[in-house]
Amino acid sequence: MKNIFSLIKTEFTANFFTIILSVLGMAISGYLWYGYAQPHNLVCTISECQVIRQSEYSVFLGVSIPVWGFFFYTSILVYNLALFVRKKRFIRFEWEQYILFGVLTIGFVFSLYLTYLEAFVIEAWCQWCVASFIISTFLFALWLFSLLKKPTSKVF
Repeated sequence: MKNIFSLIKTEFTANFFTIILSVLGMAISGYLWYGYAQPHNLVCTISECQVIRQSEYSVFLGVSIPVWGFFFYTSILVYNLALFVRKKRFIRFEWEQYILFGVLTIGFVFSLYLTYLEAFVIEAWCQWCVASFIISTFLFALWLFSLLKKPTSKVF
């Protein structure tokens, strides 16, 4: 049985999947950002998004969680689009790998924390939040496996 990450055969493929996942993450967090600013309920078919939205955990450092998510996914998208458009290698230097992987790790760990809050503190689930968690997990795993599969280049 082949590993799902066996699809990552080239730097182009990893970059392409990163761009697609970032756009999906931006769409979800953008919808939530818009929805949090509206007086009406979010469209949630199988979950309790309103409970999450009204909880004390829906804001971090005075900023709504969807805003943080939107800028997280946007930063990943902009970085990867810049590389894609310039037709440069996926990662030029070792330090770039670690900076981007660090950003993805922070996003993944924060998503993991928010999912923990949903499950064990708030005791309610938001389908959009879970979808965002899945996307951040795939981005983290994509880069983790990508970094493990290829040798790093020298800075000089």
